[in-house]
Amino acid sequence: EGSTARYTCTGKGSVATDAGATGVTIINPNEDDTFEFLTGYDSNSSSLTAKYSTSTISGRRAWVGNVSYVDETGSERVHNDRIIASPPNMFDIFPTPYGVIDVDTSDGDAIISLNSAHGRLLQFKQRHLYIINVADSDLNTAFLESSHNFKGISKPYHVTDVEDGVVWANKFGVFSYKGDEVEDLMLSEEEYKLISQSDWESFFSDNSIVSYSPLDRQIII
Repeated sequence: EGSTARYTCTGKGSVATDAGATGVTIINPNEDDTFEFLTGYDSNSSSLTAKYSTSTISGRRAWVGNVSYVDETGSERVHNDRIIASPPNMFDIFPTPYGVIDVDTSDGDAIISLNSAHGRLLQFKQRHLYIINVADSDLNTAFLESSHNFKGISKPYHVTDVEDGVVWANKFGVFSYKGDEVEDLMLSEEEYKLISQSDWESFFSDNSIVSYSPLDRQIII
């Protein structure tokens, strides 16, 4: 009578079950076989999905920003300044609060774009740029490496990937990041402006698009 179930058990020791047993006993179980070890995320995660405005891939993880998700009460939570990271190699799972990264949520600014280069996340807000070190892909050791006022962007198409980093533009100029520091591309080697600020502000607008030609190795705006 009843039903028959098949179990796969890991660990060391002899089988500790018999036909009359109502459960399964594991002798000397493998303690590494936790839910988090096997799945990549905590069993207490309240949500595994999220809506987002921007994303990037770095260190075998997907990173999404400006997010909304359903919490443990069934209510939708909207965080326009929050990042959620997926477990390694699981690019469509975004566990909360396990994968959450918050960087300076007191600035009242929304994430416009997430980009990545050289083991860093570039979190662009409207007024600020935050560079987050995720080189070892461990959420416990990720840290804010630097922040840059007036280096943000107003539209997601104001930033683009190039072969050795990221390039973006705003009303103050054109900038690049290649793994070490933020460089102002509108300054000459002698620190002179290549284009006057008034000329640049009359040219650049919210409708401007920043792109890159890999064949010509040219930034196009």
